[in-house]
Amino acid sequence: MEARGKENVQTDKLKIMIATPHAGDFCSEYVLRVFWMAKALSDKYDLTLKLVDSSLIHVSRNNLFFEAKNAGADYLLFIDSDMVWPIESLEQMIALGKDVVTGIYVQRYWPHRPTIYMLNDPYILVHIDEFPEDEPFQIEAAGCGYMLIRRNVLEAFTDEVAVEMGHPFNLAFLPDRIKHGSMLGEDASFCYRLKRLGLELWADPRIKLGHMGSYPYYLHQWKAVKTHLKEGTRNYAELITRKEVAVENHRGNVSSVGGSLE
Repeated sequence: MEARGKENVQTDKLKIMIATPHAGDFCSEYVLRVFWMAKALSDKYDLTLKLVDSSLIHVSRNNLFFEAKNAGADYLLFIDSDMVWPIESLEQMIALGKDVVTGIYVQRYWPHRPTIYMLNDPYILVHIDEFPEDEPFQIEAAGCGYMLIRRNVLEAFTDEVAVEMGHPFNLAFLPDRIKHGSMLGEDASFCYRLKRLGLELWADPRIKLGHMGSYPYYLHQWKAVKTHLKEGTRNYAELITRKEVAVENHRGNVSSVGGSLE
């Protein structure tokens, strides 16, 4: 609440914490858009920017999550330091009235698939490659690079829930994953817990996000790759899988089956 002028008019503003976990690296587009967002929306919303510098991304996200909860934030907006986003997208996501909302962005490495997924039993990530382009739709997992989390989700992660399934972004060591030599990364682990708690995750394809590498990668690049592969080979799905596995092996991580979704 805040008083304005002699009339002592009080106005309620939604309290939104913008949270960025990082390792000391910020792309220029991120910095510009944070300033633009503050200029465009600070009269309407109570905005706070929180940065956490750590090499342990799950620890950073947990700390930011509980800081937002303890501060009484109405919404927590994760924006990673390598993201490019339209300023109006915040209000667009709030208007959906969902538990958790994400825009759609693509992986920076070939073939630039969207970071949205279904969680098949036993919680195997399956890419969503085909989806409507003009309306939001429900998903089961996503990268957390640009994600809006509503207050009811913050409150759902109680001490009792932490005892049962761990903190929101703790890496989920699932028996069926461990026997395959992997685990869920911090973003997929959060989505796994959302699903267990009966909370909904939605993706809005109208929010066009860029994922910075040497330059920003957008959804249209995935569409171009997909069209090219479908036209050039009958083994489209097999080729995608082989290439992703090769890339992941080269990167020396396990994200194709359980690490970061980005």
